[in-house]
Amino acid sequence: MLQFDNRSGNLGFQGRVRWTLEPGNDLFFIFGQGWVQEVGERGSDFRQQDSRLAVKAQYTFRL
Repeated sequence: MLQFDNRSGNLGFQGRVRWTLEPGNDLFFIFGQGWVQEVGERGSDFRQQDSRLAVKAQYTFRL
């Protein structure tokens, strides 16, 4: 997902990959990237603000 806020000049991207090991057992990789818009004499540029990577594991226990 790509999102832009014109009031603050922030641009953000978030992507997610889901890997199903077995039904009910999943592994998620979530990546996020942010940029801030800077307006100068030569126009506007985007400067990298932050990067994030998260990993989530989901396990289903059945009796």
